[in-house]
Amino acid sequence: MAISAADVKTICPTSLPDAVIDDLICTVNDRMGACVVAAYPLVCTQDMILKYAVCYLVSDMSGPEISSEKAANGASASYNIKGDGEGLKSNQWGRLLISLDTAGCYSNLVADTLMLITLGATDSSGT
Repeated sequence: MAISAADVKTICPTSLPDAVIDDLICTVNDRMGACVVAAYPLVCTQDMILKYAVCYLVSDMSGPEISSEKAANGASASYNIKGDGEGLKSNQWGRLLISLDTAGCYSNLVADTLMLITLGATDSSGT
């Protein structure tokens, strides 16, 4: 169970430096490595799940995806903004991770967050 930045870049090309990918690999191994090893006896399955977890984080860090471009003087671009509150389901790597990691080791990777936004004002009685 040893994946490298080169392994990750092979399946999810990125311009992130190897040092950043190495840090992500370390984090993934720390948070879900023991669970993956315990749940999946085949090293190839362990490596695949861990690579997809790193790719999820890489993709999440890479900013918006360009959905359309226009060139030659009238330059414009359209973006698909990530981080839409869907967690792992927000990109292909997270969805693959969910489908492959049937033991649920991925739950150790990302925290579920709940954001409450209250609009309006309260009167002096608090209502």
